[in-house]
Amino acid sequence: MRIPGEVAELAAENGFGAYVLTTVEGSEPRGSRGSALRPMMWTIVLVAGVWMIIAAETTSVTVLGSALVALVAAVAVRAVLRERRSYAARPRLHCFEGGVVVRRRAYPWPELEITEWPDTVLVGQGAIPRRVVYRSISAGDGSFLIGLGTGGQQIRDLAERGGATIEAL
Repeated sequence: MRIPGEVAELAAENGFGAYVLTTVEGSEPRGSRGSALRPMMWTIVLVAGVWMIIAAETTSVTVLGSALVALVAAVAVRAVLRERRSYAARPRLHCFEGGVVVRRRAYPWPELEITEWPDTVLVGQGAIPRRVVYRSISAGDGSFLIGLGTGGQQIRDLAERGGATIEAL
């Protein structure tokens, strides 16, 4: 990923050294209860609309089928646009060997604290429990900077080498 010029300038001003990686808050895979039901529901509505258009004997049924197909298309476009907009608005954590730049502010590793807490999530249709570790990064004054979710092992290792405080809950 190419880092923005403003981020590169902040890192150079603070002597952070070489660029390592960039992560976006909440970029790990997401899912929720019923997340598989929504696409299935819209697929059924789409199939019903197409079937109405094909098998219609009256104009009103054709119009209703067309309206259902148009509704599914509109919902799909809205979902894509909303996801793109929310992804673009999420804060980025730009990691360098000597520190990070997040929300247009530079923080050297020794001024940061990484908090880790374990949790168990249920995975798959069999609801198999899987142990995960959530991580967040805070500034030295305790203000929250960014949540790493279940990812961030590489960032944790980089922070540990850089002298950040790592706290396990």
